[in-house]
Amino acid sequence: MSKGADTSNYAALRGIVKKIPGIHVTVAGDLILDVYLTGDVKRISPEAPVPVLERSTETCYPGGAANVALNLKGLGVNVLLAGVLGDDAAGKEFLSLIRSHGIDSSCIISEENYHTTKKTRIIARSQQLLRIDYETRKNCSQKLTDELAARISNTINKSQALIYSDYGKGVLHETSFQKISAIASRQGVFTAVDPKLSNYAIYHDVHVMTPNHIEAGEIIQREVSDDNEIREAGYEIIKKYNLRELVITRGARGMTVFSENKGAVMLPAYARSVYDVSGAGDTVIAVYTAARVAGACPIDAAHLANHAAGIVISKFGTAAITQDELIHELSSPA
Repeated sequence: MSKGADTSNYAALRGIVKKIPGIHVTVAGDLILDVYLTGDVKRISPEAPVPVLERSTETCYPGGAANVALNLKGLGVNVLLAGVLGDDAAGKEFLSLIRSHGIDSSCIISEENYHTTKKTRIIARSQQLLRIDYETRKNCSQKLTDELAARISNTINKSQALIYSDYGKGVLHETSFQKISAIASRQGVFTAVDPKLSNYAIYHDVHVMTPNHIEAGEIIQREVSDDNEIREAGYEIIKKYNLRELVITRGARGMTVFSENKGAVMLPAYARSVYDVSGAGDTVIAVYTAARVAGACPIDAAHLANHAAGIVISKFGTAAITQDELIHELSSPA
């Protein structure tokens, strides 16, 4: 809990967190295998002026939309993950990891002619030296789009919310978004989207969008930085995309949440220290959505998401929140 924070509502926030376990959420989007090669650097290569890594460990994590799913799972949510993988070694490793976490993979398609996106990070003493990406950036075929929509249609009745986690790798595009949105609309589930620049034009009529302040500026095609610019940008985005709610994350300056009843509310950042911001956006959309489904108002949901983001950016690498961590954060005096 940060110094100067308003503690009057923290008991209520803890109560919301305790209501989250048992809800059902579908996460649809790009699936990525994150690989971390770690070791030590003690010399420069004689072949070129580059460091030589003496590798000690190699660890794989399910990333992309799966990191949203892991954040939800850490809160006790029943998660169904939807997306496309290649029928390759990276895809098989991804599925194994997801299933080991107890995440429903029945809406994940393994396709022979598709390449699983893999990001390999080379790290020495907690310092990232290089990232190698294996990916093909193109929209999924009509066949894959139709199959993915059909699988979601057959399972959406289990869910109370659907999160679109767009990493710009091709699973979410205009056709797939329209098909999945129509399914979600018929079911009446809460919908949330974490946007990417390449797809801004398609994100209409969702309940909430969660861009960072740079992405918000890209959406309206001008830079936004101070509080007044954030407010103006937020209202413009809500009108443009017919949103009910909007959360703009602002890094060290916290976040601004827009809702029908409260207008724009600025929340301070709660991080004790910033170690790695990787995946913080995944945590925000996961916690905000789970809290809203559990009965929180938009402001309380944003407070919880803000606290959760403060926890995960204090960890190295892409990290997920847990229910115990969030409750502890809301219980401990500064």
